[in-house]
Amino acid sequence: MTSRLRAACVGLLVALLGAASGAVRAAEPSAAAFPATVTVGQDQLALNGKGTRVRVIVSLYEAGLYTKRPVRSADELAKLDGAKRLHGVALRDLDADTMGRLFVKGISENNPREDVARMLPAISQISGLFTQRRKLKSGDTFGFDYIPGQGTKMSINGVMQGDWVKDPAFFPAVMRMW
Repeated sequence: MTSRLRAACVGLLVALLGAASGAVRAAEPSAAAFPATVTVGQDQLALNGKGTRVRVIVSLYEAGLYTKRPVRSADELAKLDGAKRLHGVALRDLDADTMGRLFVKGISENNPREDVARMLPAISQISGLFTQRRKLKSGDTFGFDYIPGQGTKMSINGVMQGDWVKDPAFFPAVMRMW
């Protein structure tokens, strides 16, 4: 490779990396996106913790877990009585069809096969709610509320979507993705 061609390749690589690093910078959710407390059903819940979902090097969304008392494991969460909320904020524009597919993949990869088979109607229902939208835009919110006796319901931008998933095992199955 000539020095001139090598210089052109290095220049192109630097330009691409610069463009990529700009492309992966995502909007940070404001503190208001994750209030210290929320009310779900009759329960006052506190922010238990939050984290960022990254795919390859791209930050996709930030998610926070709300519970009645702090939990430190999936087992503690599953045993905790009362309402629970998983609240997400898109950090970039996200294709909703992709979110639906990632939801199905996440449930399938993180739960026993027999549980996934039993929950297929609920998984399809929630995946379909994502795919009914064309896009989740940066700053849009989505999440899942669990209320004992009612089940799990998804929300987008604070508006509840679809029907309640009655199976009490569904919310823990969703939580195993995170």
